[in-house]
Amino acid sequence: MTWFKLVIFLGHLFLYKPRLTAGPDYWSHIHQVCSGFEQSPVNIDTEFMVYDTTLAYFNFTEYAHKQGVHQILSTINVITAVITYSGHKILLRGGSLPQDFTLYQVHFHWDPRSVHSGSEHAINGRRYGMEMQIIHYRSDYRSLNQAIQQKFSVAIVSFLFKVVHEVNPALDKLLKYLPNLTQHNSTYVHEFSLYDLLPSTEKMNFYRYEGSLTYPPCSETVIWSVAEPLINISKSQLEQFYQFNPNTFKSLHNNRAIQPLNGRIVLTTKVNQRTRKSKNGAGTRASVCQKLLSSALVLAVSWVSL
Repeated sequence: MTWFKLVIFLGHLFLYKPRLTAGPDYWSHIHQVCSGFEQSPVNIDTEFMVYDTTLAYFNFTEYAHKQGVHQILSTINVITAVITYSGHKILLRGGSLPQDFTLYQVHFHWDPRSVHSGSEHAINGRRYGMEMQIIHYRSDYRSLNQAIQQKFSVAIVSFLFKVVHEVNPALDKLLKYLPNLTQHNSTYVHEFSLYDLLPSTEKMNFYRYEGSLTYPPCSETVIWSVAEPLINISKSQLEQFYQFNPNTFKSLHNNRAIQPLNGRIVLTTKVNQRTRKSKNGAGTRASVCQKLLSSALVLAVSWVSL
């Protein structure tokens, strides 16, 4: 069978082609929350964002730490490339997160059917060439599996890639390891720097909302931060992500369909003419998590009244 994507997670087999047994339409048969009201990814409509003056910028400086840090590039399923971090703990700070979060994995999402629609999230209805999701869990937890059980215990920072003519030299340092995955399930990465791949990180604007993992078990415990600046990638570089797969799977995508917001509020650090400020004074001292909880409560009340 050459037309579906396999995902193995927590001992279960999942497909990504719609309307097939074990496909996205059936994920909720095993994990009911996959059909929940706070699923990801979503389309971010910048006209209806809420500008929040209390939403702090991120501090990514620890991403540059190399000594004692182990990076392992692997494929956790048939076609998805993942970097797993171990050894010296790298912490994500700032971003109005409830505490520091530990860097765990980096996932890449794409769609070989179009070099311009591989990202999971969309901005104003537009998807981009690829998406990089940097997954963290609360630093007082031991693992991601423990963190996904508790609200606001997983933080994912997402970067969208724009296809351009010029190659991205920082990305080439990772791409040279991809051919190793055709013969092995994993390989150590020595020269690639996640920090060097990011766009300018000083006062980086982003969009914040409450959501879920984009793969089973679809746990609705994620604080999402989608970066506003894009990362450049050339068409030839993007195609290298497609080609490390076995021949029978080169045409497969690994991005989930857009999920409805269901009344969730998207916050932003960015001020522009299309942004609507909160009526309650976006400059209040309430934490982002408190605001997200408040919006969830309003949504819950509206469901009850239906």
